Amino acid sequence: MNPNEQRYTGVAIVLHWAIAAAILSNLFVGWWMKDAIDEAATQARAIAAFQLHKSIGLTVARVAR
Repeated sequence: MNPNEQRYTGVAIVLHWAIAAAILSNLFVGWWMKDAIDEAATQARAIAAFQLHKSIGLTVARVAR
């Protein structure tokens, strides 16, 4: 690596991977909610997960902007 090349800061790298993890977790939560909302045993958890899903999505959208 050339010493003159610029690298991302540690904070930028951590934020990048945190956003990537949030997006992936949102995908899995979304897939789970799709099936869980139809079952009475998991419906309450699916509704709570939906609130978390929205919060994570809005946070990622705001940070990535």
